[in-house]
Amino acid sequence: AHGRLETLLALPLPRWRWFAAQAAVAAGMILAGGLVAGASAWAGTVASGEQLEFADAIAAGANVVPGALVVLGLGLLAFGTVPRATAVVAYGYVGAAFILEVFGSVLDLPAALLGLSVFHHVPLVPAVDAQPATTAALLAVALTTGVLGALGFARRDLTFA
Repeated sequence: AHGRLETLLALPLPRWRWFAAQAAVAAGMILAGGLVAGASAWAGTVASGEQLEFADAIAAGANVVPGALVVLGLGLLAFGTVPRATAVVAYGYVGAAFILEVFGSVLDLPAALLGLSVFHHVPLVPAVDAQPATTAALLAVALTTGVLGALGFARRDLTFA
């Protein structure tokens, strides 16, 4: 694939359009993954003889999508501005957020620090009700970072590692 992106972007294709298409595919896969996870959880629960409403299982799967989109947005922002650090930024954030979520309450960390973890903002649906305001805030962060990444990508030179 090395060298093909330059050829594609030399054509009359705006960089932001290419970037948006890649981001849309990734976001679609995240949504599909969340829905498949919910459906699979429902199938496993029913197969084990327990009761779980299909709609509740799908809601639980869809509930994780906004948080995953935030991570995608951070990755897009990194790719658009500092492409060689994309993996470090995205995976580093996931790792740090996981550590904050797992050890934060045990270590009695401040709420402001715990709030940096995307996992801290995802309610445990269907055990508790979904939080539409939180979902909207996560989607706004994901969209903002994705758009900033697209703007950065449209302005930067293409480089390869």
